[in-house]
Amino acid sequence: MRQAERYDLDKTVRWTLCTSGAIFGLMGVLELLRPIVVIVSVPALMGVGLLLSGANYMVPYISMKNNRLRPKWLLPAGAVDIAFGLIYISRIGLWIFSVPALLGMWLLAAGCVHGYKAVIMMTVSRNRYAAPAAAALILIAALASLSSGARSAAAVALVSGLSLLCAGAAFIAEGKFAHGKAKKSA
Repeated sequence: MRQAERYDLDKTVRWTLCTSGAIFGLMGVLELLRPIVVIVSVPALMGVGLLLSGANYMVPYISMKNNRLRPKWLLPAGAVDIAFGLIYISRIGLWIFSVPALLGMWLLAAGCVHGYKAVIMMTVSRNRYAAPAAAALILIAALASLSSGARSAAAVALVSGLSLLCAGAAFIAEGKFAHGKAKKSA
């Protein structure tokens, strides 16, 4: 494997993870700052955000089709995000109290994909523990979202916002540390 090829791959994965993390972080901040507005529009917000994130994973996967080093985990990560995005968009009338359960299921699926990727990355990453730590944080956010139940509308916005912030922070941290900057060599 050429060093320049490895650099390009790390750069692509780093930007993909950081972009998805920024999308989820922004959605989390919106839910925390404007809970009443978000409570009404959370299915549309989540649907659009997940569709954007899924596309963010699929574009590099498809564009690197001739690269033998292309990360195979991009496909399931994109598929999970797109599938849950379509569920949210098609169920705009979702009751507010079902949002944490659906968010928890998405985080659980995303955490499993990232856990699988973490096992693979343990042998090739410069920072061996960033990917497993990110996967663990996503799974913890999933458990928090799934266990919150339908206590109140304010709790829904708080749990959903914090869960999205955790997922966004985990994706960004993984992109920065597990796929950190490498020196480009020809």
